[in-house]
Amino acid sequence: MVNLLNGLPNIKLKQKMNYKRLFLNNGFEVRRGDMIIFEDFSNVIFCLDDKTIEFLKRINKISEMHFPETGVSSNVITSVLASKHDCTYRDMERFIELLYDMNKGAALTLVLRELAILMDNIYDGSIQDSPEIYAISSLNGRVHKVDKSKVKNYRNFAAFRSEREALLAKQILRSYFKEMFKSGRK
Repeated sequence: MVNLLNGLPNIKLKQKMNYKRLFLNNGFEVRRGDMIIFEDFSNVIFCLDDKTIEFLKRINKISEMHFPETGVSSNVITSVLASKHDCTYRDMERFIELLYDMNKGAALTLVLRELAILMDNIYDGSIQDSPEIYAISSLNGRVHKVDKSKVKNYRNFAAFRSEREALLAKQILRSYFKEMFKSGRK
């Protein structure tokens, strides 16, 4: 499995991260110079250089993750959701925007759950086998330890294997959380 959090263990969460990473639609990280084969293109081998990366970004085969303000550029999450639901990137983007306008909590839950799935891909085995599970409350935006005996279905919420991963998810989606849990203070 590809480690999506490669190089992050020693970074403080409050520190601004200003670098970019490239990801395929399935969440696997790629780097410049890597060789990739897409079945859609009759098994043509692509060597990732600047021109190829721009081409693959235009046709939504590869996405950049930006850290800081925008976090995991929701482009990656949107493209993964689009491929799962067999629709175009633009249609999924419009769907998320419409859902956000109608119900901010539902849109946040959808995006957060997909981010949790992407983060969980780095582990072997199911999240049910994890000794501890953490979740982000949709009531106050805080990270809480979940009692595993009370969980019947792990599909209904964004579950993280560690508190650090949950805090990283909050950092990545900081703009969503600021909008959801802003106070009336000026």
